[in-house]
Amino acid sequence: MDIAERLKAAQGIDIESAEIIATDPDCLKTRFTLAAADGSRTRQRAIFMRLPADEYALVPVTARQSTGFGCAKLSQIYASSAARGDFGGEVVGALNGGFFIFIERLWSRAARFVPSETRVGDPIGWRMTAGETTFPPLYGRASILFGGTGGARAASPRLTDMTLVFSWRDGTESRLSPSAVNREWTSGVACYTPAWNSPKSPRRPGAIDVSVIGATTVSSSAGGGAIIPINGFVASAEKHAWGVAGTKWHSHPARVAYELNAAAEEKFGGAAHAIEAGPALVSDGMPLEIDVESLVASGFAPRTPPLPAFNSVLNHYRIPAPRTCVGIAENGDATAAVFEGRMPGESKGVTLNEAARLMAAIGCRDAVNLDGGASSQMILRGGSLNQPQLGESGGWMTRALKLAGKLATPGTLPLPGDIGAGGEERSIGDALLIVRL
Repeated sequence: MDIAERLKAAQGIDIESAEIIATDPDCLKTRFTLAAADGSRTRQRAIFMRLPADEYALVPVTARQSTGFGCAKLSQIYASSAARGDFGGEVVGALNGGFFIFIERLWSRAARFVPSETRVGDPIGWRMTAGETTFPPLYGRASILFGGTGGARAASPRLTDMTLVFSWRDGTESRLSPSAVNREWTSGVACYTPAWNSPKSPRRPGAIDVSVIGATTVSSSAGGGAIIPINGFVASAEKHAWGVAGTKWHSHPARVAYELNAAAEEKFGGAAHAIEAGPALVSDGMPLEIDVESLVASGFAPRTPPLPAFNSVLNHYRIPAPRTCVGIAENGDATAAVFEGRMPGESKGVTLNEAARLMAAIGCRDAVNLDGGASSQMILRGGSLNQPQLGESGGWMTRALKLAGKLATPGTLPLPGDIGAGGEERSIGDALLIVRL
């Protein structure tokens, strides 16, 4: 049963038509109506692309990895990546990735921490490409893994799945294996993320705490009480675990790298690529019911958000909007989906609960939501298959950014032209490349 037939058979969904919009037969653009509980019906458009595990791979890449800039348009990330030719096959398309730091200044103030360089574009959560983790899993959100045994699969990674490899300036290394995250701990290695109930790590006599953002260490302190950086964490361990003596810790490690530990390698089946986003939409073939309680319980957002950008996710799940999702079939094949929205009379958009039911209807065993709204976009062979839409607030946001940009440090706020008005691309932090093997 193909995608169109599955949608026709799904309760409350009525397909009007389906058309192939590219030479690839597994890519369909559908038009259908959604029936709401109150009896109303809305028009909806969606793009579905089947990605058999033996023919395609989805490879996460950050804008910085691909273009050298923290943020870039999806078309730029696609063009730069396609020209490189080092992703194990032909880069035939791309879709927007997960969540990323959008406005620097708000995040910095929220954590009482001002980074030495702009972090706009940094991923929020785990990103692994070709087995190399560039950003670690911080929030326990839903992730999609690609490669290895069994094709694509869903997972909920933790920092405890990682071995942290710190490089000191004298050429030595410290290898730490976290045993606790966001818990009071008196022995072993503990990590504290922005979800911890304080802007600082707890006091811990005899420990050395190092603050980390991505692959960069930003500060260190003895006895705990280290500032937890935005989109980063604090690693806390006794001196003997760090393997340092005397005053060496005063010059904190220069870099940190991440390796999956042996247990995680087995659990994740040797996956080569990973992206953390969320929330999870489908599990074991059943659509999940998404509400505030489920978002908090799944680690997608804390009940009392420490970061302003998290406030919106506890409301936007119920608002029809453009969405990007990735689903996984029982055999490990993936399906990329973009639901168009914010186009009155043409395509309203879907709530997260509607997206969950639709992804389950097309036969997904598991499915995860990626970044949506103005970021939602799919490119195939250089052409965009949909028109990104910012929504009615676009004019107000553009004017606000123009005003704020006069006062902000260059590079710490997005440019007005980067957020994407109707039919324009928004600059994003990362993407999923569609690679034909």
